[in-house]
Amino acid sequence: MNNVHIHAPKPIKRMIQWGKCMDCKKRSPFAILLYDWYGPEMTCMRCGRHYNDDGWCALDFIRNSRETSKAQARKAWKRAIK
Repeated sequence: MNNVHIHAPKPIKRMIQWGKCMDCKKRSPFAILLYDWYGPEMTCMRCGRHYNDDGWCALDFIRNSRETSKAQARKAWKRAIK
């Protein structure tokens, strides 16, 4: 019998950091999530591009994927401020 196990750890730290985005080429705020066993996961809040240890991640091939990504980054930003 095959069992499926989904591993989705919670971040140990959330923070905001300014830097230059490699995609939009502008100085932008990044929502950064740090995990225990994994590297940081970063999202540019200007263009919605995701980054991790390996570099930039491909966006989902759906309509409005950048807007969805930016909305998720804004939620992470609000949680980091609190």
